[in-house]
Amino acid sequence: GIMVSLTIPTPGKPNESQADSDSDGLPNDWELAHGLDPESNDGGADPDGDGLTNLQEFNCGTNPRDQASRLELAVVRDNNQLELRFQAQPNRTYSIESCEQLERDKWKTIRTLAPGEGSEVVVRELIGRDQTEHYFRLLVFPD
Repeated sequence: GIMVSLTIPTPGKPNESQADSDSDGLPNDWELAHGLDPESNDGGADPDGDGLTNLQEFNCGTNPRDQASRLELAVVRDNNQLELRFQAQPNRTYSIESCEQLERDKWKTIRTLAPGEGSEVVVRELIGRDQTEHYFRLLVFPD
């Protein structure tokens, strides 16, 4: 599965290109470009049924009307190495965290990636051969 952690928009006076008429965290320009109504609070809707809300799709840089457009962290194990892959989107910072047990406050950052042009990201991580459980999550921070 995918765990997506998102930042919450903070109140303030937006510039013209980031105007948000319905205060749902989605800029009007983005809503119009994706066939959404900038006058309707639809940040929590999921028109493509992929399990991510419009606000999560905006933050991830994916298309809220295309179920195949999603942020996915693929993990492949090869003996004592894991390969983590995902498609980065422009203007986003990513952080990959890991833990050995799913407990709160046990996550450790293994890599933070600064905003780029958007491309496939590959991260290799060494693990013990006898290690049966290891968890990863990908955090997204829109700029």
